[in-house]
Amino acid sequence: MSKNDRLKSHPIHVEEVQLVAESSHQSAQATPPAQKGRRGILVAAAAKAKHTTSEPGVTSGGRRKHSGAEPDSSKTTAVPPKAQQTLPACAKSKGQGLGSGSKQHHAKKAAGKKSQAAAVAAQVQQGVSKSEPKVLSLPRPPTLPPPRAPSIKKYSPADLQQGLKRGTLFRAVIRYNASDTSQAFATLPGLSHDILIKGALAQGHSMEGDEVALLILPFQDWYVRSEPARGAGRAGGPASAGATREGTPAKAAGQPGAKTLAAPSGSGAVVPVPQPGASSPHGSKKHPEAEGPKQAALPSTPLGTDGVHQLASQLDKSLVLEPAPSAASPQALLGHLQLLLSRNPSARATGAVVGILQPSPRRERVVGMLLADPRTRQLCLVPKSPCLPRMSVDASRLPDSIKRAMAAATGTQHLLVSGRVLQWKDGMECPTAEVRGSLGQAGDLLSETAACLASEGITQGDSFDSKVMACLPQTPWRIGEEECVGRRDLRSARTFSIDPPTARDLDDALSIQELGGGSYRVGVHIADVSHFVRHATELDEEALTRSTSVYMVHNVIPMLPRLLCEELCSLNAGVDRLAFSIVWDMGADGSIRSTWIGRSIIHSCAKLSYLHVQEVLEGREPADCPGLTPVVLTPGHTWEEIKRDCLALHALAKALRAARFQRGALRLDNTKLFFALDKAGNPVDFIAEIQTDANRLVEEFMLLANTTAANKIADVFPDRALLRRHPAPSPSKLTQLAGQLEALNVTLDVRTAGSLQASLERLRATHSDANLVSAVTQMVTKPMTTAAYFCTGTSEDASGWGHYALAAPRYTHFTSPIRRYPDVAVHRQLAAALEVEAGAEPAVALQRWGCPEAEELERIALHCNERKSAAKAVQDGVLYLHLLQMLERKPHACWAVVVGVGGPRYLDVYIPLIGKELRVQVSDLVAPGPSPRNVVGAWDKQDMRLTLSAGQQEAEAEWAKALRPVVVAPGVESACLPLTLRLLSQLPLIVTSKTRGDGSPAYLIATAYLAGPAVTQPTPMLDQA
Repeated sequence: MSKNDRLKSHPIHVEEVQLVAESSHQSAQATPPAQKGRRGILVAAAAKAKHTTSEPGVTSGGRRKHSGAEPDSSKTTAVPPKAQQTLPACAKSKGQGLGSGSKQHHAKKAAGKKSQAAAVAAQVQQGVSKSEPKVLSLPRPPTLPPPRAPSIKKYSPADLQQGLKRGTLFRAVIRYNASDTSQAFATLPGLSHDILIKGALAQGHSMEGDEVALLILPFQDWYVRSEPARGAGRAGGPASAGATREGTPAKAAGQPGAKTLAAPSGSGAVVPVPQPGASSPHGSKKHPEAEGPKQAALPSTPLGTDGVHQLASQLDKSLVLEPAPSAASPQALLGHLQLLLSRNPSARATGAVVGILQPSPRRERVVGMLLADPRTRQLCLVPKSPCLPRMSVDASRLPDSIKRAMAAATGTQHLLVSGRVLQWKDGMECPTAEVRGSLGQAGDLLSETAACLASEGITQGDSFDSKVMACLPQTPWRIGEEECVGRRDLRSARTFSIDPPTARDLDDALSIQELGGGSYRVGVHIADVSHFVRHATELDEEALTRSTSVYMVHNVIPMLPRLLCEELCSLNAGVDRLAFSIVWDMGADGSIRSTWIGRSIIHSCAKLSYLHVQEVLEGREPADCPGLTPVVLTPGHTWEEIKRDCLALHALAKALRAARFQRGALRLDNTKLFFALDKAGNPVDFIAEIQTDANRLVEEFMLLANTTAANKIADVFPDRALLRRHPAPSPSKLTQLAGQLEALNVTLDVRTAGSLQASLERLRATHSDANLVSAVTQMVTKPMTTAAYFCTGTSEDASGWGHYALAAPRYTHFTSPIRRYPDVAVHRQLAAALEVEAGAEPAVALQRWGCPEAEELERIALHCNERKSAAKAVQDGVLYLHLLQMLERKPHACWAVVVGVGGPRYLDVYIPLIGKELRVQVSDLVAPGPSPRNVVGAWDKQDMRLTLSAGQQEAEAEWAKALRPVVVAPGVESACLPLTLRLLSQLPLIVTSKTRGDGSPAYLIATAYLAGPAVTQPTPMLDQA
């Protein structure tokens, strides 16, 4: 049965929903109010983000430093003995839904149908007419195999404290696989692979983002990976796929060989370690699309002392699975685990949650649909995030506005609500939740955007509190004599900004002066936000709380009031502005001869866009470009001077860039979309961002400024500098990826960032197919970690301060203080460092500029990491919403590159046009003709290829047969059956979006672009230039 079949909903009338309040012994207890103010923000941030790390191959989350601090026992929740619990009926897994999938459940459901009509109707709102029933829907719960049930003892708060101290337990942040929540993961520093936490029993009552106490299970309870031929897909998530006609060469240069490829860590399914005389805990049926690698038989009973030594003799006589209590420590156990993993590459270290140390903030900001359970006739909150469990709701506590909205909804409408988790006690089938308010109807673009913001805890908007606004200077404002003290007057320097055409918050500007003899004086001038945002003021508190501006398709939620970010701080042309400047004297080869850093006053003579500069670099006049806004210059400057400056900056930027890559830097560009909107705000067209020489010019000088600032504050304050580091990816993951691609005639040298960059450059030079290069770049991006802010005082080893991708031993953010709070903190540290170099006492200078101690600065860094991640999630989520709406109205035919072949039932593809990965089900493919037929797949396991051909039955994918007219991307041609699919070959797809009937979020879906469907050629609304 397909996933879509399993998710078909049961309609149920509102009038027939019995709104039953929970019994008193299960009544929800309200959680204490969250801490307020700066301290509360920072404590909460430290608790959440201290150990957060990325799922292998996922770059959206931060990778933080592990801390050995013990938990506060007052905030510690012990998990009950899992061996004594039964599988919850309201399962944690999205697939499990609200029922257990058992025979008893189906019997109850059948009985419920008979008695439903006679049930006493509980009115959702008094006065609702029974003659016009309102319909709610809920997905049908699929049947899942029972999870493995290892023996896990009960841990009291004292046991947790002792286990964490001795190293038998580990702190970690749990992350759930969105495609299969029976699998969760946790990262432990020093291990090459994440710890697998499989099954509801092992996962306890944990939720996405919880900081948990993790017990590593004995070796006999570990799993081994069972992988189809794949690329570098993340755990359980869709990777990418493609196809070629049988007998013709792949569109990608070089036909991939027929080799068996193991998936990288963190991707694909897992199966238990086979045990002698024991059947699989999932039953005797094997995974239909994959078979596990060979593995030596392991004991099926607890090892004991004899068993440990017997197993150690099979692997390595020096190995023991669990260190003696007297020798136990986190480092010792991690060392043994890593050695065991290195000797058993197919093994997956497995653990269990034995306590929740710090609940995730996501428990306080649940967003989803309010639906009715047809089995219990109770209300439940179905989160939009597939990583969260479904939650029961006490109908008697619903706000009146929610009751009215539910009564007014039709059978196809679903209400988006915000809520919070109340509790999840022992024996409860699922957690209870409290609904706070309505966000609007699901599917509406504005409502869905509000849901994205609410789910990430971004509740602020354009408006600011009156106390914050009271911190702003009176207008009209001008630079006074007191502001000039201690500043260098650079108003005579020819300075200009280069930004996107629509930018209003101008953080940075550039200047260049020829000194003669092939030397130049180049200045990077950054808005002096710290002059207006004083430490410990209400304005500073609000800026820290927000931490970053949030950029969406239709608007921006600013970090600072618009009076600052668009006027007083913004380096607008034609007005004097306060700045923090870094000025270098450098040679024509980009070599730095001298550096000056200080506060300044500048006067920008022009606001240029990237388009203006690109026209100049390509030898054209912007005035001759239709639709390009003319540049307005202030008196005393000419366009010829501006052009000469742009060309000189470009030459220096190329030299700096070449030197940076020579030092070993790595650049991975991924697709970013821009949308054209109609007057109603709906997307009507999109285009991918194009990285031009003008973008690279600005980028190179911003990188140089950030690196210069990092070196200065780290030299002066090595114990409390706010830096940004990017840890190197796991060598084993990159090596595994390189092995997979080598089998496909794609060679990657992954020893260093520089060697990886050189490999990608060679790939671009030898393969003209941009789609292939884009897909390989995406594969390389997956194993990468995420850069994060940190305080040097919390990291004793300076070798861990560096930035892997930039090949920089020190790096920070200095150039965007209008939209990033860490840049404001760095400005303050830089000002203090300059005073120390001028003779001031460090403590006096730090206090004068409001620079916090190392411990508080680390909490600021963690909070900013979390808010930056939240802002990115909102930005990506809103872009995805617009893409779904656009593709629903205008399905697109485009090329897709095969990055995973998973047997006869599905493909994983990467679609370069939209920069998205997608799983394509063979059941969604339709063979065109007068009577559309289904498509069947023939899987050749030995050669790892899938052949698609027309079947004999009528096609079941009604959505694919009834597509709207299709927009065909340039260069895309329809294919004909049969098709043979291999890794890195290409397949033309028609991509659209679809909404499930149960109210679940819309999602991308695709079918093969085969000869037959009516298509229309697009009329581009956005100019690629």
